[in-house]
Amino acid sequence: MMTNQFTLILSVVCIGIFSAISADTISVGGKKLSKDEYVAQLKTIALHISSGDENLGGSIRAERLHELSELVGADNITDILIAVVKDKFPDVRIVAVQLMGQVTKKLPEVDNELIAALKDSHSGVRLTAIEALNNRKVFPKEKDSLVIQLAFAKGADDWDFEGFMTKDNIKFEKQREKAGKDANQKSTPGILDQMRKVYRKRAIHELGKIGTASSKAALTTLKRDSDVDIRTAAKYELDNLKISQ
Repeated sequence: MMTNQFTLILSVVCIGIFSAISADTISVGGKKLSKDEYVAQLKTIALHISSGDENLGGSIRAERLHELSELVGADNITDILIAVVKDKFPDVRIVAVQLMGQVTKKLPEVDNELIAALKDSHSGVRLTAIEALNNRKVFPKEKDSLVIQLAFAKGADDWDFEGFMTKDNIKFEKQREKAGKDANQKSTPGILDQMRKVYRKRAIHELGKIGTASSKAALTTLKRDSDVDIRTAAKYELDNLKISQ
C-alpha cells in the first residue's frame, strides 16, 4: 500500500518535471539518461525512502532522500518530505526537515510540519527544524525559547546521537566520558563533546538570525560560557545582531 502511494506521488512529481524538459536525454551524475531511465531511477529512490525494510537502515534511506532532492529539487518533492518527516529513523527525519527548509514555495503544510518537528523526541531534529523555519522566515513563538534552551544544552544527556552513531558506539563513548570524569581526568574532548559543541554553535547561529531581545540576552550570557569556542561564537553573533522584533 505504501509503495503504491509513493509511486503515485512520484508520478505526479515527474509529470511536472518533464513538462519543463525539452531534451530527449538529461545528464545525471555525468551520465546521460533517457526520460524513462530517469523516471525509473527516481522511482527506485522513492521506493528506498518508503521501504520498511530494517536492513536498509536510516542512513541509507536518508542518502536516497538527499539524492532525490538533488535530482528534482525540494520544491518538487514536498509530498514525499511530508510523508517521511515522521519516519522512525531520526536521520531520515533530520534530512526531511532540512530539505523542507529549502522549499521556496509558501506552503502552510510544510510550515506546519516544521513547527510540529520542534517537539520531536530527537534534539537534532528540533534544531534542524529551527534552522529550516528561519530559512523560510517563519517565526512561531515556541521557537525562541527552544533555540535558547539548545544553545545552553551542554549536559551529558542533553543531545541525542542516534542516527549519527550506532547505539553501541554511543554507549561506549558515554562510558568513556563517565570514566574520565569519575577519575577526575582532564582529557581531550571526546566525540560526543565535540558533537555537542557543534550543535550548540548551530543553535547560537540561529539565535543571531532570530534577532529578538530574548536572543540578545541569551547571547550576552553565552559570552561568559566556560568553553572558549562557544564564547567566540556568541560574541560574533552579538557583534552582527540586528534586533528585528
